[in-house]
Amino acid sequence: MWTSSRTRLRRLEASWQQPASRSSHFPWVARYYDHVQHEPAYYRLPDQTWEDLNGDLLFELLDATVSRVGQQCLYHRLRSPLADESALHAFDAAATLLAQQPVARGLRTQQQRSFVPRTIDYDLAVRAAPNRLLGQPAPTAPHRVWVGDITYLPRQGGGWLYLAVWLNRCSRKIVGWDVREAMPEDLVSEALRQALVVRQSPVGLVIHSEVV
Repeated sequence: MWTSSRTRLRRLEASWQQPASRSSHFPWVARYYDHVQHEPAYYRLPDQTWEDLNGDLLFELLDATVSRVGQQCLYHRLRSPLADESALHAFDAAATLLAQQPVARGLRTQQQRSFVPRTIDYDLAVRAAPNRLLGQPAPTAPHRVWVGDITYLPRQGGGWLYLAVWLNRCSRKIVGWDVREAMPEDLVSEALRQALVVRQSPVGLVIHSEVV
């Protein structure tokens, strides 16, 4: 049954128990109808199968040269042409397609897995050096303090790259780095060696890292 905007506004005021303006009413209505429009699709997706989603037709629309595509890219590329087919309504549908038949179709998602690689392996048998920076002011001159750390970079085809970086704490510039497919013991030391060669081993330099 159709209701006027004034009536809906009065109902909104009764729900909020305070006066409501038109400027607050229309965004609320837009969010409500957007939720109602998408809710059936989200709840219907878990019960759908590959045939229900018309998976063959979905992949026919992909270019033959595309071997890997991201989940969001798949959603945007397929949603518009198949709007009448009602085959794809949300990102969940794209995830369902990729989970059911990704390898057989030559399609692989770029979405990162929840696995996070470790960059620090504490050895309780090795005594850590004292923290010489604890309680000290920040350096005011370059090449007084270098700090190092390891981070990981996700690869497009899967897996990780490990990046060791040494940073000039005063200028915040990178003085040495090394990247590898694994994380051997000399990853950090090789990055430090390169930095010392380029910077000619500054006198009085303090080196700090939790991974050395």
